Amino acid sequence: MKKVFSFLFVFLCLGSAFAQGSIGAKGFVTDGGTFQNSVATISHSLGTPFNGIGGGISEGLLQTQTVGVRDTLLLLSDEVSDAGYVPGYDPQNDEPDGFTEEGYDKYVQHFVYSVTCQGDLDTTMIVSGHPTISLDVPEPAIEPNDGLVALALTHDGSAQANPYDYAVGSTTDLLWTATYGTQSKTCAPTVKVNYFPCPAVTGADGSAYTYPATRLAYYCWTARNARAESYADASAVDGVMTYPDADVATYGHLYTWPAATGYAGADASFTQGICPDGWHIPNATEMDFLLSAFESRQLMSTTDWLPTAGTDDYGFSVLPAGFYNSENEMYEDLRVRAYLWTTESVSTVYHACLFGADCGTFEDIVSPGTMGYSVRCVLNYW
Repeated sequence: MKKVFSFLFVFLCLGSAFAQGSIGAKGFVTDGGTFQNSVATISHSLGTPFNGIGGGISEGLLQTQTVGVRDTLLLLSDEVSDAGYVPGYDPQNDEPDGFTEEGYDKYVQHFVYSVTCQGDLDTTMIVSGHPTISLDVPEPAIEPNDGLVALALTHDGSAQANPYDYAVGSTTDLLWTATYGTQSKTCAPTVKVNYFPCPAVTGADGSAYTYPATRLAYYCWTARNARAESYADASAVDGVMTYPDADVATYGHLYTWPAATGYAGADASFTQGICPDGWHIPNATEMDFLLSAFESRQLMSTTDWLPTAGTDDYGFSVLPAGFYNSENEMYEDLRVRAYLWTTESVSTVYHACLFGADCGTFEDIVSPGTMGYSVRCVLNYW
């Protein structure tokens, strides 16, 4: 009569690391390793097991050692699906694989982490006036989410904050890296921030004139000179001038600084002046941006300038409307120069922007408020 007895013992992988490829504090390394105790040594080449389970059956003079390895795998979600696993503890492969080369029966059970990438982020700005937008890039989904898989976000090899202020008009390639032990998986999302569409300006001021609009970097501007004779509240503008023999529909009116800025509007952040509702007279920051970001010929119209027209690369179409010189009470510089008011004032002088085909540049100038200059408007933002 044969006597049969059995016993079960559990080996926890908590010891110090053996040589390369052997079990350590975290278990097997990803390129393979061994599980060893005083009775059995087995080889394994999957992921990082978190423990080993061994059972022995003694029958007469013969002894068979059955050893189980519980292996932790970090996989992308499609790899999990392709392998037929399920996230979490997957007992699918818990049957011994028969007599092994080490002389023992063994089997492998799996604990599977699934990493699901979230895809690209494509967004469009809905307001003007901001060079960046703060975006929070979705993390890869980890299942089970027990906090043991580490996530790191990088750009060009350097750590990337999340959320982060991404430049409007930019496309940024990012890299999420999920790490468990010596295993890692990556997701490579792209963040694209599109420029906002500039709205049409129709029936927009007290005189019900319409204006085309264009985008200059992250600002929306009107693309024609103002020709309103009343403010948005229908009150009359005092200080409107018209260059003799100039087509108002083409060149617009000329305005003194008080006339251009005389209506505060509903938004205290900006000076609406003769601009349509939702638009404002450019401030010093916005005009200085033009001076630094563009060349004058890129903004000047392709016609009417003497001696040399511009290229009008952005549809801003600055026309040489000249100005009214209040000091000698004369109109000057038609087809030669253009002057645009800003809201900036210092004592009794006021800032404007000068375009000139004869000098090939444009600059910030200061003038008495009684001079008559053209006006362009900027879309409000927050």
